[in-house]
Amino acid sequence: MQSVTIVRQYGSSQLLLKIARELKKKSFDINLISLLDTVNEKNRDLFTNIVSLTDIKTTRPKKKTILFKIFSSLPSFLWSLRKIKGSTIIGFVEPNFFVCCVLRLMKRGNNKQFILTSDTAVFRYKNYKRYPFIERFSEKKNFQNCNGIIYKGPHDLIKNLPDSFQAKTKKNLQFLPYCNEEKFIDINDEYFSNKLSIKDRNIHVVYVGGIHHNQIGYEDNIKIYKKITEQKIHVHLYPVPMEKYKLIIGDKQYKNQIKKGFLHIHKPKYGKSYLQTLSSYDYGIILNNYQTEEISNFWGKYVFGNKVSDFIEAGIPILVGEELEFTATTISSYHFGIVIKNIKNLKKTLMNVDYYKLINNVEKNRKEFTMSHNINRLIEFISN
Repeated sequence: MQSVTIVRQYGSSQLLLKIARELKKKSFDINLISLLDTVNEKNRDLFTNIVSLTDIKTTRPKKKTILFKIFSSLPSFLWSLRKIKGSTIIGFVEPNFFVCCVLRLMKRGNNKQFILTSDTAVFRYKNYKRYPFIERFSEKKNFQNCNGIIYKGPHDLIKNLPDSFQAKTKKNLQFLPYCNEEKFIDINDEYFSNKLSIKDRNIHVVYVGGIHHNQIGYEDNIKIYKKITEQKIHVHLYPVPMEKYKLIIGDKQYKNQIKKGFLHIHKPKYGKSYLQTLSSYDYGIILNNYQTEEISNFWGKYVFGNKVSDFIEAGIPILVGEELEFTATTISSYHFGIVIKNIKNLKKTLMNVDYYKLINNVEKNRKEFTMSHNINRLIEFISN
């Protein structure tokens, strides 16, 4: 039985669980090493071993608490690492420092080490030095020391990395956060009757993910939502669980739009009802504006979020801004939605679209965009 060890600072993520689930079906023995154990009970059976430096279940613990837990747990954690032998290692980055330390500690024998770059900070900021030094150092070391790179961006991502990363000649694999086919919402009569637009004859779009309240670029996103709602299109926002919902809805700019009746900010959704709720909207939107003084132009071009899979699993077409170059290209190539060039004309664009044809394209093409359809490429990559 082949063994794979996954290393990630925060134990659980959608992409990690999807990969683990498919590897498990292929009879892989899977270990998970993390700083914080955030794997819920229903997913724990995916892993033969879960080795966590702390038993803290939140991604935002108090500093004093986490430091105490780390120092008290370190000896047993290091001993557990030594017991994992003959395993192919995949480090999920970023964050980078914890993964960098674990990969270094496990660098022994002939075990192959790969990194899977969910986000690459060197592309995020125009001034890379605003990123903490320890993370910059660790990011570079992760690229330098790995045997191969798995990335979820365009094919030119690797060649645009700094020369100091020593990554351009390493083998690499483009691997996106694909859908879980088992979660597909059926597109049938019930699907259409569940649509909010059937009930009120208005267009409803939805965004899920970071609202990034009071962070870089968040005011630009508010402006985008305002341009949409001014066209009498309902915008529904679902922040991620770690964001403070009360602070978001209490923001003066959001409150002003909410009062007008077309912006709706909901509490985070979980579990089985999540995709069912998404399917009640007409479109998923990925229109975030990353053109700020601090965010690099590369970031908007290269970014590709897990929300694409969420929308496709829910069976709804996607509206994506053309400045999000790689996401837009991918959506177009799979015929999953519409690339928006001028958001001020969004309603006019949507009124001239054959909506049922869009949904048919999503239903027809989404099987190719599944983890089960693509997992053999990943297995071949890490096995050779």
